[in-house]
Amino acid sequence: ARTVPAGVVACTRAPGLLEPLARTGAVVVLDPPADPAGLLRAAADTGAARVLVLPCDEASAATAQAAAQAADGRSAPHLGGRQEIAVAATRNELHVLAAAVEVSGPGVPEAGELLPALAEQAARRVRTVALDADAAPALLADELGPADELVTALLGAGADDEVAEQLRETVAQVAPQVEVVVVRGGQRAPAVLVGVE
Repeated sequence: ARTVPAGVVACTRAPGLLEPLARTGAVVVLDPPADPAGLLRAAADTGAARVLVLPCDEASAATAQAAAQAADGRSAPHLGGRQEIAVAATRNELHVLAAAVEVSGPGVPEAGELLPALAEQAARRVRTVALDADAAPALLADELGPADELVTALLGAGADDEVAEQLRETVAQVAPQVEVVVVRGGQRAPAVLVGVE
């Protein structure tokens, strides 16, 4: 029998991450509600018997755990059996993005039981810090080191082009070897979420 790849459900509160997360093949849930029914529906939409949920914060992690418990032992006729849901230890949008990319990449094992560990390894490689828009450039300088290669800045609804430019300038001065990617997340909070790899 052929193994069906595991499905991924990515949670986010950043509308600007919908497209990048969807490109990984994940079913994306924007502003996951406290009711686990929405995550159960998203898990069903993956069409996979094994599903990995990537929570974006503690609230969505609690909802994901409730969904996993609700799915435990529940029949999934559309899959010809049961659906298992695992919950990764991701707790912010940049960890979700890193994990979604990692578990959808080439060479990823089809065995769903390995995906939570892969997702957690990806999240651990990204140091994240939530920053106020005004303090972001100065505080980012403290986060950078000589071995760093990539800075991803997820700009919230209140962060403008000037904040993005200041972040780029700070990185160029402190660590010119580091690539900077700015994503307009549009989330209510934090103003700026920075990930350093």
